Amino acid sequence: MRRRPLRSKSSMAKVLLINFPFKAKGMPTIFPIQFAALGGYLQQHGHNVSAVDLNVAPRSRLDELLLANQYDTVALSFRNVLPAFWLERFSALRKFIIYLKEKGVQPIVGGPGFSLFHSLIFKLVPEIQVGALGEGEYTLLRFVEGDDWQSIPGLCYRTEGGFQSNYPPRFLPGEEIPAYQNIDGLDYTHPEYLVGLQSYRGCLYDCAYCPSSFLRGDSIRLRPLENVDKDLQFLRAKGVEHFLLIDGVQNVPLERSKELLGLFNPLKHSISWEGFLKPLPKIDDEHVRKLAQSGAVRFHIDIISGTQTVGPIINHGVTIEESIRVAKLLKSHDIEGIFYFAYQLPTERLRDEVETFKHLRILKKMGHKTFIYPFFPYPSTGFEKYYGSILDKGPFWHIRRMITMMLRPSFFMFLHDLMTMTDITGPRLIDKR
Repeated sequence: MRRRPLRSKSSMAKVLLINFPFKAKGMPTIFPIQFAALGGYLQQHGHNVSAVDLNVAPRSRLDELLLANQYDTVALSFRNVLPAFWLERFSALRKFIIYLKEKGVQPIVGGPGFSLFHSLIFKLVPEIQVGALGEGEYTLLRFVEGDDWQSIPGLCYRTEGGFQSNYPPRFLPGEEIPAYQNIDGLDYTHPEYLVGLQSYRGCLYDCAYCPSSFLRGDSIRLRPLENVDKDLQFLRAKGVEHFLLIDGVQNVPLERSKELLGLFNPLKHSISWEGFLKPLPKIDDEHVRKLAQSGAVRFHIDIISGTQTVGPIINHGVTIEESIRVAKLLKSHDIEGIFYFAYQLPTERLRDEVETFKHLRILKKMGHKTFIYPFFPYPSTGFEKYYGSILDKGPFWHIRRMITMMLRPSFFMFLHDLMTMTDITGPRLIDKR
């Protein structure tokens, strides 16, 4: 399938960005930073962009926009798929695509959820004709400007025999990652939002449980520090007082971490922030003290396994001893840690679970939060290589896996954490330092 240019490169296109709703009990509503980036990139190239986030806006708002405007391109972001109800998510996506088609709209679909599961989605949602994989700025720009589909990096589209995937996308260099701009329809200060700030994209690590290298590339692309500062000042001018640093790991690379703290320190009495931390030996008391002084109040830390036999294999050298050492440092500086564990790992034994329980108690006694969840071999992760994708398994395999999971002692801890998720991982008021 080939697509001829619809307009000259100099003509303006009218684009609507739609954020497909994703809400789960106890999880914060993440500000659609992808729309700020996509919209900003398109606006820099002379196009007109509007957005609607159906996590905070009613469906009637979208109806009004589609009735009042004739858009050249409608892009739909399908952000997340949780293992507990992934089939329901795909079913809801199909219903929404049908709803758009009834209004005469054929969207291009993207986002992390679509990128990871695009081969399955093309099977389950036959109404989808075209999508974007990974980072979408360059892909969407080329699509909006009417280039041949076969020539657009990151584009995937339906063919007579199935679908064609032009992976990988073009990952933007750090200096090309757009700064925050005013996008019509985006409300940075909505009370439900947890707003993100980004200083780089990509990740040096290839942890078995994480698809980040597939979605964002396996190298770090640092944004110029002055651009990060502009985004920070933009958010402050909008009235944002608490933000999530969405860099893959806050302390990697360590030099960038120090530079960021230099930006945060002058604002430490008016902002607070949280981020992701990898418990590595280079994290010492001085580093954690500077984190606290800069306004950091919470870090999310993936342990995955609290055992010596499994943890270093799937977590790239992160040991439980280092995690507990860093947990003590965080506690000594009054920073909250949320430590995430998985259960029913393919290589775990019952005695490994007993060891995990011991380390869970240690972290809880320190005053940190812990959260147990069922591991899920997402496409393009190491777990998929170890375990095989569960999406292609038959119903009897899933039934057997569910029974096996329910018989494990950690299943009851998972149920408890699931029912109290709001208290563990949900948005809470942040006390300013």
